[in-house]
Amino acid sequence: MKMESDAGFNTFLKRFGLALNTIEGAPIKINALELRDVVGTLNDVVYILKDRYMIRLKRNLFSILGASSLIGNPIQLVNNVSSGVKDFFYKPIEGFVEGPIEGGKGLVKGTGSLFRHTVQGTFGSMSSISSSISKGVLVLANDKDYMKEREDANHKNRPENVFEGVGMGIKSAAKSFGSGITGVVTMPVSGAKKKGFVGFLSGTFKGVTGLVAKPISGAMDFISKTSEGIKNNTMTQEEGRNMKIERIRLPRVFYAREKIFRVFDELHAYSQAFLLKQK
Repeated sequence: MKMESDAGFNTFLKRFGLALNTIEGAPIKINALELRDVVGTLNDVVYILKDRYMIRLKRNLFSILGASSLIGNPIQLVNNVSSGVKDFFYKPIEGFVEGPIEGGKGLVKGTGSLFRHTVQGTFGSMSSISSSISKGVLVLANDKDYMKEREDANHKNRPENVFEGVGMGIKSAAKSFGSGITGVVTMPVSGAKKKGFVGFLSGTFKGVTGLVAKPISGAMDFISKTSEGIKNNTMTQEEGRNMKIERIRLPRVFYAREKIFRVFDELHAYSQAFLLKQK
């Protein structure tokens, strides 16, 4: 029974792994799990937690897929547009209750909110889709080092406005074009050094596919970064603060040597976080 559950969990992750890796702002709801007087090995505890969260993830499946960048994050698009439509109607009503001048101000605010949220949703979806296409095209090149470098750069560099978006997009596109051209020479040489003639043939194939795939990926990155910059440019300061996710509490400490699953201890958690920072 336990082996069947593990197999089902692994199959579930394999099927939806790519979608899970590209979700943003998914409204996932997982209720707390309270365990009392737990006796068993670490594997027993892990199995209980894994089985619990597998069930909860399956129940949130549509929310996860709806927030996937692979299909443009339609949940975020709908939420943005609906927020704008709500403000478009409610802001003027709230203003006219206080008077005609305030009503006029409310109409301006509501119209601005509708425009701003529509732009955010539209360009946010465009950024997500183009980024997913770029990532998918790079799979053809099979250059794992370049793909990792690109992913790290995308996570670190987020444009705050349209000018930064265009700049980052041009930089990413130029780097992709350059890597595609130089890869025609460097990939076969690198492959020959590692695996001889077989490596040379493999490197040649990677270099040729990279010559086509990487420039296309760079063009998609340009669209993605520019769209992300436009989206972020329309955000207010309050919305920008709300986008930043902060941890509610520090990670729980697992006592491996004692093999005990204890109640959350804030002092132990703080000590663990401090020691990890020193590394």
